[in-house]
Amino acid sequence: MFTIKKYNSGDFEMIKSWWDDKNEIAPTKDMLPETTFILNIGSTPSLCVSLYLTNSGHCYIENFAGNPLMKGSIRKEAGQFLFEGITGYAKSLGYNKVVCFAHVDKLKERYKQFGLVPTLDNIQSFVKEI
Repeated sequence: MFTIKKYNSGDFEMIKSWWDDKNEIAPTKDMLPETTFILNIGSTPSLCVSLYLTNSGHCYIENFAGNPLMKGSIRKEAGQFLFEGITGYAKSLGYNKVVCFAHVDKLKERYKQFGLVPTLDNIQSFVKEI
């Protein structure tokens, strides 16, 4: 029922449209690492997430997005499957900790359900193009 595949650049417009549908700012094509994964339900692309690897034993989860047509309890089950798949992949590479950030309350709750523990409150992100 669920399969996970690695992202390729041909998938970009599809997953970008998922962010656009929610009026959120999508990452640019060059921001998505080769360790971005797409979960299919049957043959339908349904969720994606990026795993950013570091050289310090921990990795980051970013860019969690879902196909807006996927609704209901299957989405929750699919999210759990994808999370377990990517954390298993990271563990197989020798990583021992996964970190993520969320500002959307629903996603914060989902991360808790995935077993992540909140560590920071009231943070603000900063960026500067160079």
